[in-house]
Amino acid sequence: MGELIDLAEVESKQRRELIQAIGVIHAWLGQQIRLEVRRWGGILKDVSAAYLGQEGTLVTLDWRGNATTRALEQLDPRIFSAVVQDAASRLLTSVSAKVTETNKWRKPEIKARVKSDEGGFLGIGRHLYSLSLANSGGSSRDLRVSLRTTQRAHGYGPLRLRRDGEVALDLRRVTELESTDRLPVEINCKDVGQKHFHGAVKLRIKSRGWQKIPLSEVQPTWNAR
Repeated sequence: MGELIDLAEVESKQRRELIQAIGVIHAWLGQQIRLEVRRWGGILKDVSAAYLGQEGTLVTLDWRGNATTRALEQLDPRIFSAVVQDAASRLLTSVSAKVTETNKWRKPEIKARVKSDEGGFLGIGRHLYSLSLANSGGSSRDLRVSLRTTQRAHGYGPLRLRRDGEVALDLRRVTELESTDRLPVEINCKDVGQKHFHGAVKLRIKSRGWQKIPLSEVQPTWNAR
C-alpha cells in the first residue's frame, strides 16, 4: 500500500484504491481486524472499539455496546487517515503471522548436493566431502538419510531440518561406490503434522548445483485382524 503520508489530502481515486487494497488483504486473512482507537487522538467521540468491516466499511462500538457501520469512502479525511494508517499496521502484522503459520504446515521441500570445503572434487571417502541438505518448505522432523554403496547402506539421523535450514553430513565413511558420477540418496522424514514422507534420487556427484529430492507422502498401513 506504500507509505501512508498526509492521507487527509488524498484524492477520491486514491482513496478508493487504498480501500480496495485493504479489502483484498482483509478478505485473504479471513479474520477480524480490531483497530486501536486510542491511537487516533480522540477524533472519534464516544467510541470504545473499532473493527474493519466487510466491503470497505468501519464498524465502531460505543460505550454501551451499540454498533455503527460507516463506509470508509465517506469518512472525514482526518478519520480516514487515522483508520487507514492503523489498519495498514494491523494488516501487515496479521499477514506476517499467517504466512509464518502457513509455512509451518507446508510439506518439506528438500534439495541436496555433494560439497567439498576446498572447492574441488577429491573423491568420495575423503575427509572434506559432505552431503548438504537444504529445506525450503515446512519444517522436517525425524529426518533419516540413507546412502547406498556396493557394500552397504550408510544411515544418518534422526535429524531436524527447519524451514530455510541446511545441514551437512560427513561422507568419510562412504566408499565403494557403484558409480563415480552418481550417489543414491534416500530420505524419510515427517512434517509438523507427523505425516510421513519418502524420497529417493541419484545425486550427481560432480555437480555443484542443488538437486531436488521429490517427496511423496507415505500412507499409513493398518494391520488387518
